[in-house]
Amino acid sequence: MSKRRRIKQLEAQVKALEAKLGTAEGQPAPVKRAPKNSVNVYFDSNFVNSLVAGPLRLRRSRRDEFVQTEGKPRKKGRFLRFLKILWKIILILLIAAVIAAVGAAIIMVVVWALVNFGIMDPATNRFIGVVWEWIKTVFGLFGMEVPLF
Repeated sequence: MSKRRRIKQLEAQVKALEAKLGTAEGQPAPVKRAPKNSVNVYFDSNFVNSLVAGPLRLRRSRRDEFVQTEGKPRKKGRFLRFLKILWKIILILLIAAVIAAVGAAIIMVVVWALVNFGIMDPATNRFIGVVWEWIKTVFGLFGMEVPLF
């Protein structure tokens, strides 16, 4: 349809509505009477205010009625929670490894001192013997021998 034709149709509709309105102005408005068993309806102001505020301001029990249709549902950060827990586990394991390494180094230094100064012999005590073999292995990995004074 062309614009002129559409404008003419709309003008014709306006004239027809004005003609109907002109005939209706002369007649009195019909009076509607409520039946005798009518009920007065009033609204609670809090309820009306909550409706005006929108679905986000409603109580939790009423939020279920409003379903979001736009976009896909979100998983509410499950992956982030998983990463936080994983990070905590890794951090705890790292701290435990550092503590174990420091403890092993202290034990190796004590055993080296006991053997070096002749206080204990690796053959007499099984624990001292095992740790002494660890010390030899660690030094052997780097192509060294255990220093004895």
